[in-house]
Amino acid sequence: MTDLTETIAIELPKAKALSDGTEVWSWAMLFKAVTEEELKMLEANPVLMHAVETIRHFPKCKEAWLEFEA
Repeated sequence: MTDLTETIAIELPKAKALSDGTEVWSWAMLFKAVTEEELKMLEANPVLMHAVETIRHFPKCKEAWLEFEA
């Protein structure tokens, strides 16, 4: 084993709605997000900004959407 990678497993249904201030929480909330409001809140985080933009792009790009659904 090395210290170059870290694996974290999160049970999304158990992820709390209130932030604990960690990046793991931010990513968990991104994966749970279903509304535009939730995405807007997460987009304020510079680390997640690109991920939110990518999520918004999927429905606009048929190829990406089909790849995502596969």
